[in-house]
Amino acid sequence: MYGPYFDHEDNIWANYSNHFMVKDPGIAHSGLKLVYNVPEKLSRIGAVMTVYADGIKVFEKELTQAGTNEDVIDLSEASGEEEAYLEEARAQHKELLNEWIGFCGKHEIEYRLICGGDLGAYREGDFIPWDDDIDVCVRRSDFEKIRKLAPERSGSSDFELRGMTDCGAEDHAVLDIYILENGFDLIALHGLQTGLLTALYGLAMGHRPYFDEGDHAGGQAWKVPIIKLFMGAGKHVALGRITAAYERVSRMKKRPGKYCFFSNGYAGCLSMRFESKWFEKGRKARLGDIEVVLPGMIEAYLRRQYGEFEQLPPSWARRPGHFKPKERGEENDG
Repeated sequence: MYGPYFDHEDNIWANYSNHFMVKDPGIAHSGLKLVYNVPEKLSRIGAVMTVYADGIKVFEKELTQAGTNEDVIDLSEASGEEEAYLEEARAQHKELLNEWIGFCGKHEIEYRLICGGDLGAYREGDFIPWDDDIDVCVRRSDFEKIRKLAPERSGSSDFELRGMTDCGAEDHAVLDIYILENGFDLIALHGLQTGLLTALYGLAMGHRPYFDEGDHAGGQAWKVPIIKLFMGAGKHVALGRITAAYERVSRMKKRPGKYCFFSNGYAGCLSMRFESKWFEKGRKARLGDIEVVLPGMIEAYLRRQYGEFEQLPPSWARRPGHFKPKERGEENDG
């Protein structure tokens, strides 16, 4: 439910959005019958109810009628699209991950699987069912090796290295390579470094055709207007100058120390520090039928990244992060 926020005595309308799961597979044919009550106050403020099924918008209605309302929603067009997307993405990611592991083995590059991939490998021994991307990290020295090798790989296979301002990757699988950079022990110096990187990140985003507030600001709403301000200025600065400055600031800490961080992560994640020892030794694990390498001290890393990582997220959050469903009536061009 979307509309101005206010509290209701039954806590029914206390959030911008409410989620529920319906597991009956027959509902795609029978439709979904909603019987709901609209408080008098809500009916006067222009609130709109939007219903999504499998990520597809199937119904939208302005809530102008107070009291009991009833609607039957046709779900036939929503059935299966998200599942088909995940099945295709999983096949592509297995192929890409095998390509990546072979590339690293051939060129003696050490990597660690991170984020959802290593959480799935550690907790389930397989891909998380709703995860739709792959994230790895490498040390700066290995990343520089990859950067030199990538052009020759691009000419002979599907492997391609892209920068943070590139886009248009919706038609193929993506593996994000995070650079594990030396971090400062003093929190003030770390804050200064990552603050400068956030500003440069915003300038670089000015050369990108779109901005996803949830992704690029790391879910931190207060950073959105700041990044947008820098985006406006960044359009007038050559991208080469911005990226050169970003590289210099990323490498401010010359020698390894107690801490490290991902220097090319989203702006909202730059300030997160990890202990270097968590990544020093790799830990082999299975991700389905693929053998991967996780951070050696995987529990410490996962706790820092996710908090209570052994608990599953709420059912409404178990959705692919990069799935962009078509709305009703939209033609499938591909």
